[in-house]
Amino acid sequence: MSTGKNNDELGEAGLREKRLEEQLALAKLREKELRHLIDMVPAYVYSVDEEGRVLLANKAFAGIFGKKSSDLTGRLITEIDPNQDQAQRMLDECREAIKGGSSPDDRMEEILDPNGQPVVVRSTTIPYQDPHTGYPIILGVSVDVTELVQLRKHSERSRHAVVFGLARLAEARDGETGAHLERVCS
Repeated sequence: MSTGKNNDELGEAGLREKRLEEQLALAKLREKELRHLIDMVPAYVYSVDEEGRVLLANKAFAGIFGKKSSDLTGRLITEIDPNQDQAQRMLDECREAIKGGSSPDDRMEEILDPNGQPVVVRSTTIPYQDPHTGYPIILGVSVDVTELVQLRKHSERSRHAVVFGLARLAEARDGETGAHLERVCS
């Protein structure tokens, strides 16, 4: 009888082990799917440790430096970014965010692309404790909003031109009203 019981226990242990193997295989598959998903995102997705070492970089983030994602992993931001002032600012912001606690930081800033052209990004970063190592890291997402900023400026100039045009039109009819509109417009 004890032999039958051992077989049942071995059977249960074998089933548990098989389930664990299946769960690990599924977790690896999900990790691979997640990596593909992150690389598909047109925003810059990254994580950086408190030393400024890149832990994760999607294709878009790597592209802003003219590199591949695999070229960035484990390297310092100051080694990657040819603009050392920009790299140091990013490193300082990461360190400050880690010290600052758990609240997200949302800001707009201008950075330079590999060709030296300005790019306006809206960045959100949050300190996070790496569940594998226990060390603090920064998770970040930045979105290129250069076109939106340019459209807003164009819209403001257009609105100003319309108001100024109306002022000129009013001035043609009544000089005092036109002068008043010009003062308000300036």
